[in-house]
Amino acid sequence: MTLPSLGVFLAKCNDGKRVRTFDKGDYSLLRCAFEEAERSAKKREPYYRAFNAGGVAKNYGYPATTARCGVFTTTDGSIRVVFDRVRVSGRAVPCIFPGGERSYLRDFKSRLHKYWFPKGATA
Repeated sequence: MTLPSLGVFLAKCNDGKRVRTFDKGDYSLLRCAFEEAERSAKKREPYYRAFNAGGVAKNYGYPATTARCGVFTTTDGSIRVVFDRVRVSGRAVPCIFPGGERSYLRDFKSRLHKYWFPKGATA
């Protein structure tokens, strides 16, 4: 996947909202993370980086939305970019990978092991 343009990024993450939004600085962080992910993907190494605008729904007493974005690599050497606006019902913002970074690393390690040691092969 390629990195979206600044306009597409801001439109999807901010969605016309006035609070808990991203700006050009957040886009530059995503761009830097994407460049690091490209280097890791070439070596088939894990890379996970996520940002969000914070969850404040507990303070408001009702569900709110916030912007989030992130980048992670896969074992086949591709890069996944996630950027959107999500609903938050507590302080925790949903992760870009189901289960978060620990789950991502566990999944990456198991998939990589299957890649290096296919079924029937001995280690």
